[in-house]
Amino acid sequence: MTDRVRNGRRFAIAAPLLLVPTLLAAAPTAGAAEQAPVAPAVAEASADQAADVGALRCSGKAVGLPFKWGKVSKTCSRTSAPTEKSMPVRWSVQSGTNQSACVQARMGDDRKPREWQSVGCGKKGDGKIKWDPNTMSMLEVRVKSMSPVHIATVSYY
Repeated sequence: MTDRVRNGRRFAIAAPLLLVPTLLAAAPTAGAAEQAPVAPAVAEASADQAADVGALRCSGKAVGLPFKWGKVSKTCSRTSAPTEKSMPVRWSVQSGTNQSACVQARMGDDRKPREWQSVGCGKKGDGKIKWDPNTMSMLEVRVKSMSPVHIATVSYY
């Protein structure tokens, strides 16, 4: 056997032994779950506050081409409250750019695609889209750049 093969085998045997202390140091302790802070219950919030909390948890990015709808962004799912019939969507283009966009959103549905609903045009905007009560679904967002030479990158939340 050559020295190169022997050294390779030695490393293959020694590598897991070198990683064990690193893995043990990164593992949480038994009491860590008990010490973690607990988030306030959403059940105590009003319907409007619950809608805002749910909307803030659902965020992502979408890109649009000049005067053409870009690929649909489906980065998050959301569950609506039993009394909720709409979902707020806020968005903005990258700050410090010449970007301008039109944004549409909808509640995702695999069986029957829903109609796209406008949530505004410009540099930022917000709107509400129809959302069935007590339903879990994907938020779908698409963007169209309103500049003839720039793409538009939109963050929605």
